[in-house]
Parts: sequence; C-alpha cells; structure tokens
Amino acid sequence: MPFAFFLPLVILRSPALDVKITLSRTENVAALVKELSDQSGIPLSTSDRKAKEILIVSLKQVTLADAMKRIAWATYGTWQKTRDGYRLIRDTDAEGAAERHFVKWQTQEAATAIERFRTWMLKGQQEKTRHVPTDGYDRLIAKALGSVRPETTITASESPWCAYADEPTPAQYLLKGADELIREFNARVAYPNAGVAAHCVLNCNYQYEKGTARLSFYDAAGRLVASKQANLWLYGPTDPPRPKELADEIPAGMEVPLSEATTFFIRPETRRLYMPTSSYMRQLPEILERTQNPERYEPLATFATDVWLAAANWRGKSLVANIDDVYMYPSWTSGRPKLREAFINAGGYNAEEEAGWLLARPALATPPWRHRIDRASLGTLIRSKPADPVARFRERAAFAGAQSFTPDSFTMSAILAWANAPAPEPFEGWLGARMFGSLSRRQQDGWLAGERIPIASISDASKRALLGLAARAFGENPPNMMKYEATARFPYGLPNDGWLDVTKSSTDEFIVYRKMGDGQFGGGRWPLSMLAGYIAELQRTEPQAVKLTYLVEDSRMNYELNAHFSQTDYAPVTLFQSWYSRYPEKVSLENAPPELLKLIHDAGQKRD
Repeated sequence: MPFAFFLPLVILRSPALDVKITLSRTENVAALVKELSDQSGIPLSTSDRKAKEILIVSLKQVTLADAMKRIAWATYGTWQKTRDGYRLIRDTDAEGAAERHFVKWQTQEAATAIERFRTWMLKGQQEKTRHVPTDGYDRLIAKALGSVRPETTITASESPWCAYADEPTPAQYLLKGADELIREFNARVAYPNAGVAAHCVLNCNYQYEKGTARLSFYDAAGRLVASKQANLWLYGPTDPPRPKELADEIPAGMEVPLSEATTFFIRPETRRLYMPTSSYMRQLPEILERTQNPERYEPLATFATDVWLAAANWRGKSLVANIDDVYMYPSWTSGRPKLREAFINAGGYNAEEEAGWLLARPALATPPWRHRIDRASLGTLIRSKPADPVARFRERAAFAGAQSFTPDSFTMSAILAWANAPAPEPFEGWLGARMFGSLSRRQQDGWLAGERIPIASISDASKRALLGLAARAFGENPPNMMKYEATARFPYGLPNDGWLDVTKSSTDEFIVYRKMGDGQFGGGRWPLSMLAGYIAELQRTEPQAVKLTYLVEDSRMNYELNAHFSQTDYAPVTLFQSWYSRYPEKVSLENAPPELLKLIHDAGQKRD
C-alpha cells in the first residue's frame, strides 16, 4: 500500500508519558485505552466515534507516548489534552490527507490502465494478457476513453457512477468526439438489425488495479442499440515486477503459531481448518460460543491476530494494526497456510514499517471503504433465528441500518458463513436491507402495512441505498432505455416529490414425489389450491399409489418495493424474497398430519 507515514499533530512530550508499556491484545480502542491507563496511571479516554475501532496491538516495553502516537495514526485520530490526561478524537486533517492520497494514487493507476488499453487498441501494440478484445467496437471504446479524466472513474463512494455522454445531464460529463463515434459505429460496427445509433453513453469505473469501460449506443428514441464492456488492467505479463511487499520477504516455510482461541477452529486429526456447518456447531460448543458472540469474543482475535503477531515477532517489532473486518475468518483457505500466504491474505499489503514498529491502517478513514462492523448488532443478527420471513428480513435490515455504511456482500458472506448464519439471497444483496433499516420504525411499519412513504422524509442513508436499488431496477450494464441510466434519470439526485409503497405476494406450492416401479422418484409441482383435487383423484383412481406419494412444501413470500419518482416513473425492486416451509421435511401422504390435510382441504374449498 503506497502510504506516507506521518504522526498526529499533538506533540506528546510530558515526562509522565515515558512510562514503559507491555501489552498484547486485539480489542476495541475503548478497552485498549483503559488498559493503557491502568498500566500508566495516566487518565486516557476516547470519543464514541473511535471507541469501537478494533486494533491488533503487541507493545514490547515501549513508552506510553510512542504507543499513543501509533494508535492515533492507525485510527486516523489525534490526542486532545484534557484537564488531567488525554482523549483520542477524530483527526479530520489526517482523514483529508488520506482521501487526497487515495485519489492521487488511484488516479495515477487509472490513467495508466486507460493508456494501456488505448495503446493496445489504437496503436496495434497488443500483449498477451487475461483478455485482449480485438474487434471494431473495442477500438470505439478506446477512442471514447480519450475524453475521460482518470480522476472521475475512481470508485470511492456508495454511488460510484461515472458517465460521459454526447448530450450530458448535470450528472454526466461531455463525451468529446461523440459524433464521430456514432458515425463510425453506424458505418462499420453496427450489428445486423440493431437500429441506427443517435446517442452514446460511456460508463467507467476504476478500483485497485482494475477498471471497466462500457460504451452504449441508443437510437433517436432513446432505445438501446448496442453495448459492450471492456476491462482496464493496470498490469500486464510483460510489466516489471510489482513493488515488493513485506510478505515477499517472509521465509517460504515459516509457520504461523496458533493461539488457544484459534485452535478451536483446527481439526486435531487433520490439522486443517473447520468450515463450521450446523452439525459441527452442535459437536463443538466452543466454536459455537465464539462465533455466536462477537461482542464478547473479538473475531479478529483469532486467525488475523496470530498472523500479524507472527509477522511482528519475525521482524522483532511492536505492532499496531487496524485491518478490515473481511479478515475476521479465513474464508480464503481450508488448509493451514504458512505465514507468507496467511499474511498476504490477512491484509498484509497494508503493512508499513518504521524503526521498532510494524503498522497498518486502511487506505481510507471513512465509509464505505472502512468496513468496521458494529459487534453488538452483528451478534444480534447471528443469534437471531426468526422463522417468519418478514421478521428475518427486519433483523437483517436492523443490522444494516446500524452500520455506518452499506454492508458489502463479500465481507458479510465470509462472516455469516463462519458464524453459520443465513445471508440474504444473492439477488437481494444488502442495499434493500440498508434502505429499509435506515427508515424510522414508524416508516418501516407503515411501509409494510401498505402506506405511502414520501421520499423527502426518508434518511440520507436510505436515499443513497434507494439510488443503488433504482439503478439496478431497470437492468444494469446497461438499461434498455437511455433515460433509465442512473446519471440521466437522477441528474439532481432523488426527486423529493416521489414516494415509496409496497406490493406483497406469496406463493404456496408443494412438490409431489411418487415412487415409481423402477424404484426412482418422479413428481411435479402443485399449487396448494389445486393439491386437494390431485389427492382426491389419486385416491379414486390409484389408491395403492397413496402409500408411495410424498409431499415437500416449497412456498415463497415476496415483498416488492415500488419507488415512484414521478406519476409515470417508478422502479419495482424485489426487496426480499423468502422461501418458507411449515413442513420442512418430506411428508408421507398416507401419514400426513391432520393440520396439513386441513390446510390442503381449506385451500381447495377456497378455489372451488
């Protein structure tokens, strides 16, 4: 990580701060500061904003002043003098410097990746790489990228929309040379029966060594004619080696000493990591206790801590590391890795060294890139097991609303998999939960009951999530109408005169299995309303087959968010879809419970 190390502005020179500290813990900053106070006798405290930050520390007879400086650096904080001690607070100067550094660093990367692609496509200097497209459309993308300012492509917000257009809205940039692109497309590239292009839009993004550029053409009525996306790579196989990281210096065979907390996750007979399933959880209550209570057992205190402590001990240095929550559990391996591999996969690219210290902090100080998950709300989510699908969604929404950012699917899938807790369906993601969870309780109850919720009344966090949902509603990459492209649709943000409402639906179905003559099972899917008629016909015509027939419930509940941006413009989004079953196991029709038979009978009566 290309960082410049700098210390907080507060100068810590009091002789009382020369007391030596020895401490090795992974804990929230509030607890660490209390421990430092207890050892030194100096009253230390922290703001609420910094108290929940998590640090991995290993202090080996360092002065309190040195420890305080590194803690402030790792948390983008500064120490404020109080009447009798010091208080750790937010350092907006440090945050601003990090933001500027990030923009400069990523802008340089984006410029290099864009120029590489343009060189390949326009100058014929193609290299063997992951994917080198070669058709005429890619040359058009390369030409369009000549208008792009690299800094506009950087993905560092919850609404990472970058668009260049021939007739830009206030939220778009002017695509220079668009007329020439349109003419060339119509003359040389247009697909058979595709229509005549009259407009074009270039969408770009860039993030950490890779970006994308999508060029879309629309006809005079704004209908999509054609679209294609190209990848923008920073590195190619003929480039010089990347700058060395600390992990590259770790001896290849060096082991990772495991703490007692980590050994609970290791199978003694194979020395490999558990991937906890429900059955393992029942067999190993120690794992269950730790994964179900993250507010009591800090998740970063297991594998991640072992890896960073091993690296610090190898270098003979004290440690203060602030790493992302994506490294809570080792979803990246099922084996027991050596230190080099483990350090790379535990955020080691963020490591920085100075005399006597191994340090780390995230590239940015603020959401959405700071994925620090509130431990109390995470514990509530993990331990919650509501059977009702609406209650289950509300639990996820409450968790998402308690965070300072929209939870990202990669981080949450890793955490919930190890905690053996259900995650949202892939098509749902966390945007819907974030949007709903950031509403007031009254708004949530009213929306579920069918009330209209004015967009002007919802929180800023809900609005940001709603923008993401709206962009997805009409098909990302790209929409089939130019007016539905996000920067065209919302040139000034969400309209305040719009509203939200809900469409609820449910489907009750059963899968009917019958054992056939060859011993195999065959069957079909039946709506609950028609199942009574099927069973009656089976009993009348093939009474012996009843003994060989089984039922499995496969019902669904859908809540669809309708976001009305005007009287004629609305976005329907499936906020959540839950499969539920009152009878989760296969049920023999011959011995079906009376309540199931009554359910089937009543449904048939309603249909008749």
